[in-house]
Amino acid sequence: MRTRSIKGLSVLGALTLGMLAGDPAWAQTSGTEKPLMYTYVSTWAVPRAMWGDYQKSLAVDDEALSKAVADGTLTGFGDYSILNHQEGLATHGSWFSASSMANLIKALEVLRAAPGMTAPVLAASKHWDLILESRDYNAHSAHSRMATCGLACGVTRRVLAIRTAKS
Repeated sequence: MRTRSIKGLSVLGALTLGMLAGDPAWAQTSGTEKPLMYTYVSTWAVPRAMWGDYQKSLAVDDEALSKAVADGTLTGFGDYSILNHQEGLATHGSWFSASSMANLIKALEVLRAAPGMTAPVLAASKHWDLILESRDYNAHSAHSRMATCGLACGVTRRVLAIRTAKS
């Protein structure tokens, strides 16, 4: 009886290992793959004395980005500020997403041609840009007020205040 149980467990274990070792992609496939989504992220280190000016400049950007969402160029946009910051690091940022790189660049060109792009607050601020690609989106609502971003395994933490995204 005992050898029969051991043989049964051995066969079950061998079948399980065979399934796991065979093709691991069976556990990861989710059917059809989503099309790429492109996101442009603009990060700014705005001097504290100019935070109000930066907030005012967002109103002009919001108008242009809202038009781009309405005409289908963009799928959504938003902005954020980092509540606990360090000197020389980012304090504010904005992002917008599109279903193609051409639409992303089209929206970027509209923003760069705007008169507010020569504002003193932007000239006085450090600036970084990213273009991200993703097939993982629409998983949950982006309507959050606070989020925490942990860097270096949680040793450094920065808190973001995220304004409700438009989409």
